[in-house]
Amino acid sequence: MVKFATGIIGVWGTINLYYLSYLKNTGTDVTSKTNSFLLLCVIIPTSIFILIATKFSSYMGYKAVIRWCAVIFSLSPLIINIKLNLFTLAFFFLLVPMSCFALSSIPILNCLWSQFPKDLNKVSGSAVLFFSLGMITWNIIFFQIVNPENKPAVID
Repeated sequence: MVKFATGIIGVWGTINLYYLSYLKNTGTDVTSKTNSFLLLCVIIPTSIFILIATKFSSYMGYKAVIRWCAVIFSLSPLIINIKLNLFTLAFFFLLVPMSCFALSSIPILNCLWSQFPKDLNKVSGSAVLFFSLGMITWNIIFFQIVNPENKPAVID
């Protein structure tokens, strides 16, 4: 599970520079510790969601959890464009997507393992590969949205 969370944090590591720079230029108090604090605040709820994912999925149904998490995961980063501040950035770009990913990754793995009980290693490896490819694709798409002209970062 650490690998999956690392993928989302990897996306954050690419895009946070642009969002935090924008917030700093608009007058928000952003320091070098802001990024670390935001990531620290997200780790605890994400860990809790990973722990309760199986029970929650058994109660709600695997398909419903995966579908709802996929929709919320995809839409939440777009919501920050309505009102961008440090809270909405942390909530809709870190907390909500990581929580949705934590809730949905365990049911996906459980489904894969139940369908291929004799090939657990191949299935787990494939899942990790495709989760990683998904994160790379997600990173490229949002990097193009945030910085379409590929302008370099400017340090003042």
